[in-house]
Amino acid sequence: DCKRALELDGQSVKAHFFLGQCQMEMENYDEAIANLQVPVSEMPFPFPAYNLAKEQRLNFGDDIPSALRIAKKKRWNSIEEKRINQENELHSYLTKLIMAEKERELAECRKTQQEENADESRSRVQLASIEAKHDKYLADMDELFSQVDEKSKKRDIPDYLCGKISFELMREPCITPSGITYDRKDIEEHLQ
Repeated sequence: DCKRALELDGQSVKAHFFLGQCQMEMENYDEAIANLQVPVSEMPFPFPAYNLAKEQRLNFGDDIPSALRIAKKKRWNSIEEKRINQENELHSYLTKLIMAEKERELAECRKTQQEENADESRSRVQLASIEAKHDKYLADMDELFSQVDEKSKKRDIPDYLCGKISFELMREPCITPSGITYDRKDIEEHLQ
């Protein structure tokens, strides 16, 4: 319906907005973002629906930029979830490889000891050194993955980056003559 509405009237704010919303719900985040925004070089505002609303003097408040932020956040969460799954698969794959290498080396060591009729205490030392080496590999790999995981954990937004009215991350901070920083959209909404 939205595509048909855009064919009939390319200036329809609601058609742009609802098409972006529909694509976001269908998890087509890139298409949703593309429908909610146009490259900055083509329009004075980065959001086509927002730009059309300004031209037509329609007050949609922060609905359109908010939908765009939600689409970008969902896209980022989707990409992050894929990355975490790939990281977990890589971790399990490397663990299996290290364990297979450990078993292969232990079997090879036992075989050579049986062929040579080696001293039992010396063979235990060799087996223990092989196990210790691979256990160290596993520990080092776990440490490496935990360091990567710590860097990608969620962080809280500092208070000085949050707006005083909406308590969200300020997109376009503006300093008032009194020295207080507000988000531009909050000031515009207040003045309308």
